[in-house]
Amino acid sequence: MRLLALLFLLPLAGCPKDGKVQTGGDNFAFPEYADLECAEGLRHGGAPPPVGTEIFCVREAVGSPQRHGTAIRYYPTGEIAARGTYAGDRQVGEWTVWYRDGSLKRKESWVNGVQDGLWAEFHPGGTRRAQGPMLDGVRSSLWTFYDEDGNRYLEGQYLAGQENDIWREFAPDGTAVRERLYRQGRLLRQSEL
Repeated sequence: MRLLALLFLLPLAGCPKDGKVQTGGDNFAFPEYADLECAEGLRHGGAPPPVGTEIFCVREAVGSPQRHGTAIRYYPTGEIAARGTYAGDRQVGEWTVWYRDGSLKRKESWVNGVQDGLWAEFHPGGTRRAQGPMLDGVRSSLWTFYDEDGNRYLEGQYLAGQENDIWREFAPDGTAVRERLYRQGRLLRQSEL
């Protein structure tokens, strides 16, 4: 009977779609918990696949438990998808995201649950794909984009998540070949160089 109750509770151990933290309690553990070091006063929560998609440290808070500390997210097939930190149930600091094959996909910066700070994205082969700052959850300031060979092919400014000011396209040898002028996401002019 106890086994049946445990099997019923296991699906609740994952990261639910409503964003509320639910854990299966301290009555069971997953081997993956060994990869997750929780600070004193915190306990393990969540579940890896096939039961859940994320394991994390849990802090008991007034009203309900919260993700707090290190977290590991998984693809449904079990490969690690991301690793980062929560504070009060919100993403904070640097998060690292991987492709299923384990190669680096993205380095993200978070402040109080909002994308904020330098982001770097990578092609599946490992070369840099894009780099620039996020501000309040949208692309901001200068962003540079690279092809799979690592050559810069596009560079320009974002303002509140929209293309703004001059954007330049580059040939593989680094020569500027085209220029576009934007104002708040609207293309005003384009010229070949």
